[in-house]
Formats: sequence, structure tokens, C-alpha cells
Amino acid sequence: MPKQRTQTTTLNSSTVNPTGRHRDTLSKANAAAENEDVIPIPIQIFLWRQSNPFIKQKFGNLTDASAISFDRVLVQNILHGLSPSLSDAIASIPRWLLIKV
Repeated sequence: MPKQRTQTTTLNSSTVNPTGRHRDTLSKANAAAENEDVIPIPIQIFLWRQSNPFIKQKFGNLTDASAISFDRVLVQNILHGLSPSLSDAIASIPRWLLIKV
């Protein structure tokens, strides 16, 4: 069986970063800034299920129920009757982030 060669990468020490900070630090800072607007999956599923009836062409009782559910969660902040995972996810993010989405 032939030996597999492992690839190694060496950094060029002659390149200088003008800011004096490492690229790792910058990428971590950018990643942290991007993660501020992350919405947990249970909230994404809830929002999709509530907005889906409005995308379809037929309006009726389902859209009325979705509008009422949106109003209770987003406007009135009533979390009673929601699944525990959804309630926990909503409580884990800032309220303004939920409204902003």
C-alpha cells in the first residue's frame, strides 16, 4: 500500500499585515459580527409556517390564523401555547432581533 503524503502549508513570513493584527483575529471578529443576526432554527421554522399561507394564492382561515399568531408572538410577545423549543429560542435572542427579521 503506498504511503499517503500529507500536505503542509507554510506561511510566508515576508508578508506584513499593515494593521499589525493577525488575520485570525479579523476573521473571528467578522464571524462574531455575522453571528449576531443568527436566528435559531425553531424560530425560522415558526416564521416560515406562519408566512407560508401568505405566499400561496388562496387566502382564507389559514391566513387569518397565521396573522393572529404573528400578532401574538411578534407584537404582544405572548408565548403561551408555543412549543417549548420555540419559546426557549425566542427567549434566547434579543426581542429587537426577532422583530427586525
